[in-house]
Amino acid sequence: MKTFRNRVFRQAVSTVPADEVQPSGRVSLASRIRSRRSKTLAGLALAAMVVVVPGTAYAEGSFLSSLSGIRSGFHSRIWTDTGRDANATALRIAGCSRTDGARFLLKAELFRVGSFWDTSLGVRDVSGCVVAPVSVNWGNPGPGDYYIVFTHYDFGNVNANSLTVSY
Repeated sequence: MKTFRNRVFRQAVSTVPADEVQPSGRVSLASRIRSRRSKTLAGLALAAMVVVVPGTAYAEGSFLSSLSGIRSGFHSRIWTDTGRDANATALRIAGCSRTDGARFLLKAELFRVGSFWDTSLGVRDVSGCVVAPVSVNWGNPGPGDYYIVFTHYDFGNVNANSLTVSY
């Protein structure tokens, strides 16, 4: 520590160079402006990181898979959504094709597992995944166990290079 005219300065805490401290113990105006500017820029950088990151950072869970030669009525794995967040249950599917070259039609239906029967939460058309990735969602269905059933024409098999479910 330095003592300067009965004032105590802690060098470990001070970010002001010693040559900018005036004999009265005050910090020059230029130094205060630089200090305020750097604090503002640091705050803006932190805020930008917080704004950019949350896209998927708060999702409760997700899994990545693919489809290979599935028949109509194929069930995905079952997952559990505990309801700890307000995120939608969403499906992203890409790189789809049929093994027989017929017209492509693929639908995804979300089901909630029940005690006696399973409840459908809606059907989404994902046929566009042949051309480009398709994203669909079912909103936030609340806590429970879920799975997706894929349906298409009863003949032929369907493939998808990438399938992501987030909940």
